[in-house]
Amino acid sequence: MSGRVLVVGIDGVRLDTLRAAHTPHLDAVEAAGWLAEFELSEDAPTLSGPAWASVATGLWPRVHGIHGNVFAGHRLAAFPDVFTTARRRGFATYVGATWSPLVTTEYGGPLFAAPTRLAYADGHALGHDRADRHIADDAARVLGAEGVDAAFVYLGEPDEVAHELGTGPQYTAAIERADLHLGLVLDAVRARPRFAAEDWTFLVVTDHGHRDEGGHGGRTRWERTAWLAACGAGIGPHAPAGVNHVSVAPTVLDALGQDLRHESHLAGTSLLARPADRLPAGDDAERTAGSTGGSAGHAARRAAETPGDLAEDSAARAAEPAGDLAGHAAGRAAEPAGDLAGHAAGRAAESAGV
Repeated sequence: MSGRVLVVGIDGVRLDTLRAAHTPHLDAVEAAGWLAEFELSEDAPTLSGPAWASVATGLWPRVHGIHGNVFAGHRLAAFPDVFTTARRRGFATYVGATWSPLVTTEYGGPLFAAPTRLAYADGHALGHDRADRHIADDAARVLGAEGVDAAFVYLGEPDEVAHELGTGPQYTAAIERADLHLGLVLDAVRARPRFAAEDWTFLVVTDHGHRDEGGHGGRTRWERTAWLAACGAGIGPHAPAGVNHVSVAPTVLDALGQDLRHESHLAGTSLLARPADRLPAGDDAERTAGSTGGSAGHAARRAAETPGDLAEDSAARAAEPAGDLAGHAAGRAAEPAGDLAGHAAGRAAESAGV
């Protein structure tokens, strides 16, 4: 199998709140495949840095070296993120995010070192809902039309709201807005002209939960509980054993048709089902958001891509992130002063961090 893969990371979503929220797009992913909960690694506090690093590298914190939200001492040069690995192997990759150390040099980043296409929106400057909308809009535009093989889209507002306001109604509303952003991106991918022949796999994952009052870093039930949902090409009707953050990277490589026998350093295993365990071809094809057509192979597919797709990375990277949100300075001036304005100070004082 050689297909395409989209990973959407939504920061800080408690599973119990998710279950109570109105999230039709994530519900559809679960209905088309599955959603599994799991506990975070005990290698590190229940923080975003180590969790997203495990998602990106397929390794535990004791190996990738990220134990907090400052990435000092990381080993990403030796163990790069899976989207950098995919790009080095000739695949076109996209990463969009609103938390700076994922894609900039702040706090010891970037975690995602060298995607083909990068989009960044500063959640603290723009407001977190607005920044998430920018990233979702950009991802929908790029993934809906251009030749991307593997993508990671990060949405951060739910975590920020929980830190500022706790896990009450405003937090639920932020989760529901994130679901709308998820739906925008999924709909754009499904609307691709050749979607039915591209074998897309979809993963949606959170990094950690929150205490009732907001905050995390410890190991209470809702801090240490995370979840991952999956559907599409190669995904079976039931979650396999051992779903965890380190499952994502091998699944990305597997979806791209890479031989995982050469990836023995990875701590997790692919979530793609064995052929006999997969959903029958043509079974609720629209519901699953997967494809029933086979891929013609990566090399042939890339040869057929529009020549201008993902136009030269050097120019794109030079234009990002400043060019991605060209109105950034104006947006900061126009942003309501009260839009989670105190969060930067709260983040600095919050021992749990993101």
